[in-house]
Amino acid sequence: MMKVNSKWKGLLVIIMVAAVLAPALALAGTADTEFQPLYQKFIDWVGGYLGKTLAIGALIGGLFIGIIRQSPLPAVAGVGAAIFAAYGPIVIQGLIGATF
Repeated sequence: MMKVNSKWKGLLVIIMVAAVLAPALALAGTADTEFQPLYQKFIDWVGGYLGKTLAIGALIGGLFIGIIRQSPLPAVAGVGAAIFAAYGPIVIQGLIGATF
């Protein structure tokens, strides 16, 4: 086991206490509602037909560039962009709306 000198022990105790008390201070997703309409509009765009169109466009563009360059990496990037466009809003809503 690693030896820890006394200076680092105090810092470690402070960090551990902050880690234990920090979840009680978490207020994610409970902010005021000034930006709620804008946030909802972006989520609707990305999760709707605009997001699906962009995902398909990224996939097709990546496939074409991969065929032209004869490399699979652009196609993989297109697939990654399509997956992010499809699941990104769900993940972001989960992170922003997390409450403890």
